[in-house]
Amino acid sequence: MNARRQPPYNKTQTPAEHCTNLSCLLLRLLQSYWSADQASTSGRASDAELGRTALLVGDSPTFPHALQAALRQAELQPAIYAAVQPQHLGWSIRDILRSIRNAHAKHHAIIQPLRTQAGVALPEAARVTMSICLDASGAALDQRSEHRDDCSHVVVLDDMFSEAERCQVLDWLTAPGWDHSQGPPEARWERSCVDREGDSVTWGVRPEVLAALQHEPPPSLVAIQSRLADLYPHFHICYMPAAAMQDEDEVEGGLSPFVGNAVLHGEEYSWHIDADPAQVDVESPWARHFGLYYNREAGKPLFVSMLMYLDADWPEHFNAETMFLDPDTDAGVFVRPRAGRLVLMDQDVPHRISAPSLAAGRARYSLVWKLVFVPKVASLFEEQTPTLSLRHRGASLQPFGSATGPPASLKLRSAA
Repeated sequence: MNARRQPPYNKTQTPAEHCTNLSCLLLRLLQSYWSADQASTSGRASDAELGRTALLVGDSPTFPHALQAALRQAELQPAIYAAVQPQHLGWSIRDILRSIRNAHAKHHAIIQPLRTQAGVALPEAARVTMSICLDASGAALDQRSEHRDDCSHVVVLDDMFSEAERCQVLDWLTAPGWDHSQGPPEARWERSCVDREGDSVTWGVRPEVLAALQHEPPPSLVAIQSRLADLYPHFHICYMPAAAMQDEDEVEGGLSPFVGNAVLHGEEYSWHIDADPAQVDVESPWARHFGLYYNREAGKPLFVSMLMYLDADWPEHFNAETMFLDPDTDAGVFVRPRAGRLVLMDQDVPHRISAPSLAAGRARYSLVWKLVFVPKVASLFEEQTPTLSLRHRGASLQPFGSATGPPASLKLRSAA
């Protein structure tokens, strides 16, 4: 598991160490000029806001492709490549870059805000039941090639939606009055989900149903998304743009920021992570826009999954808990299914489902959102790691496993 924290590219090397052609020479000059422009204005917050952009002057249509190939060969961070246009005359470098990046994000649908509704209040009984950090590592590198302490987060929120809202979502995904002892209805579900390549397929919601869930969601779903946005006001909470995270020439169809699960007794599930920004396709629009980075890097979008349990009741002996692993200590925590419960987790925390017991006699249903939390103001997060912890709401964060400290400090001592 720890291998995922090794850099997929070399962050410590500069263009000057690799440049052997005109493309890299120009990039070196551009970086020098852009660094000087940053120093004379608002400093490092600009990095988080504008990212890496190569601004070209001239009319050669092949030069951006040559520059992009040179960067790939040198194993450097991806970038957006754009040429100065006549309408840019008289603009500052900063305004040109901001305009280019906004156009790039719009063209590739990189930012897809959740559909929300004003005036949706948190339920009075809503509360933080658990807020933990685990899977700690001091080996994560930020974009300045500096090591930073790092750990993943899991937050459990209870009574976040009503019984009527739960029923509406489950009925929408299955059918009103459906007998769940039969398994999910095949008109809306299919065996298509796997935790890892090579695993047996399990029940998941059909792509056309997931697409409708995003673009024509039921009112209860909009209400839940609105409450989530209220809990994290410092972020633009967006659907994960799965298509923008792949090579444009290899995009698969039917990608969705939602996953529906109907887990059954006898099925097997594997430990996995949902995603990591360090593993996004280097040729993707997302990588060119935000670069490759580790989750929770200051000023960068945070990859988050949100799980909603959909069953009205789920007794303890039915099992089917969601389990979270701390790889360094081979220990973990689990969360039981419960009506009204949402689970938020960093997408790079290892987790898996446990299968229902024979006594359950039916599927355990859940719905998962794949999200990105984009900082609203980059400078607020330039020196602060983006987090799910809800400390701004008064919730305490409890360390678990490797996040409690170095192993040497945890050794038990004999009584004197």
